[in-house]
Amino acid sequence: MLAKKYHKETYAQAFIDKLDKRQTSIEQENKNRPRQRVLVLFGMPGGSYLQATSNSYIGSLVEITNNKVIEPKNSHGEYISVNMEEIQKSKPEIVICLAHAMPETVEKSFKQEFSNKMWQSLPAFQNKKVYYLREPTYSSTANMNVIKAMNGIDKIVNK
Repeated sequence: MLAKKYHKETYAQAFIDKLDKRQTSIEQENKNRPRQRVLVLFGMPGGSYLQATSNSYIGSLVEITNNKVIEPKNSHGEYISVNMEEIQKSKPEIVICLAHAMPETVEKSFKQEFSNKMWQSLPAFQNKKVYYLREPTYSSTANMNVIKAMNGIDKIVNK
């Protein structure tokens, strides 16, 4: 719709084709890999954070790579409150952290939170597979960096 309004249909179709091709390629490359359990956390200034589901933008990219976003069954929203007991049970192998704003402050808050013994007992922390992602490539909503973000998530979770 926007492409038509701004007379960019050719550009838009080329971008969609490139995106579809890369997504298909990632899905094919990873279809026989064992699925890893990935926890995606969305932090906010002040130290609070939410758990992203497979319905979130970054969660959907994790799913494209043939990995499993840790979330309760029948999750409908993009973000949910964190349940530490459930996280502990699910034993995430990878943790991905995003900041809503003020990334340095949020990352510092995450690191302070993660010094807790409970977090340190999880496989992702024991194997040093905790990643802090930043905008503009990684954001809470899809943008024109989606191919770069998809490639980056694939590299983090599958390589």
